[in-house]
Amino acid sequence: MTEHGPAFTILLCGDVMTGRGVDQILSHPSRPELHEPSVGSALEYVYLAELAHGPMPRAVSDAYVWGDALEEIGRRKPALGS
Repeated sequence: MTEHGPAFTILLCGDVMTGRGVDQILSHPSRPELHEPSVGSALEYVYLAELAHGPMPRAVSDAYVWGDALEEIGRRKPALGS
């Protein structure tokens, strides 16, 4: 409660893009075929990410793509999210 009324927390969050390779490490990936001029398979994006950052886990849970965000959202307990 504040002097102006009840206080509440609003969560503003960007999107989580699960295409272009991210979905390929999930436990139920979609088909890897892409319709791009230079990349034909989302697995190529996984390969490039591993070249830059090392091995990536496979068959991860859906929560994996959120990283530490889920814990932070739970800690903050927003009244309104976007």
